[in-house]
Order: sequence, then C-alpha cells, then structure tokens
Amino acid sequence: MKFLFLLLLSLPLLAQEEDQQPKHRRLESVVIDAREWKVRVNVSEGHNDRSGNFVADKLLPEYTIDPDERLMILGDEKRSFNEDVHKAAEEGEALNAVLQKLTRYAIDSVVWWEAGEGVVLPKKEKASLPPPQCNPCPYFDFGASSRSGALVLSMARPR
Repeated sequence: MKFLFLLLLSLPLLAQEEDQQPKHRRLESVVIDAREWKVRVNVSEGHNDRSGNFVADKLLPEYTIDPDERLMILGDEKRSFNEDVHKAAEEGEALNAVLQKLTRYAIDSVVWWEAGEGVVLPKKEKASLPPPQCNPCPYFDFGASSRSGALVLSMARPR
C-alpha cells in the first residue's frame, strides 16, 4: 500500500520531468525552387525516445531563403543575412554559387538519365558500392540546451 501511495505522489514529478525534456529539431527537407530562385527549408520539432531515436511531434512553419534579396523569411518576418550590406552581399553571392552548382548538377543528371547512361540494375538488386563517407540524411539536433537555454547544434548519424 505504501508503494502505491508513493507512486501516486511521484506521478506529478515524473510528468513534470517529461515536460522538461529538451525539444529537438530535425532538418526534414531543403528544396531549391529553381523558378523563384529560393530555398525552402522544413524542420520538425520532436524529442528523443528512450532508445535515443528522434520522434517528430510536429512540422514547424517553412523557412524561405532568398539569396538575391539576401533575406531569410519565416511567416511575415524577414531578416537580412547581415547588418553589414557588403557581408550580406557576399553571403548572397556565395549561396547563389552553390545553388547554381546544384541546379547545374540536377540538369546534367536528367540529361545523363535521358541519354540512357549508367547501368540498369535488376529491380531488387542494389548497387554494390562502398558505404558513403557521410550519412546522406544527417540528424541535426539544434534543440535548446537544458542547462543554459542556448541552442545546441550537433550532427550525428540517425540510429
């Protein structure tokens, strides 16, 4: 009976501890809109389960990055890349260069595919390639640190 009484007393503490678990965010997708020349970023918010695996609770509003205007946009709020106009311009140019390389790669890949290049694999066979040096879909944990409230950014392979 004492055990049951102690368990009932500890339930609010356990619930409070679960509520205080830091929220984590995961990068879900990065989409290059080639027509509008913008980058759209989708992030989910969630928590880690007991095994340490990320569990998404909700998808956050979409971020938009405009390299030509040198802005990042979330809803109605717009922020310049940098207070210094010259540094903002440099960052916009650097982002434009990366986007141009990625879009060129995408275009070349479509041309390559349509030209019939590459080796067609049987439907159930996987390519026998060495494992990649980095995971193609890293887990970016940029949840708030429970100690300082500062944002923490770490990259690790998902489990």
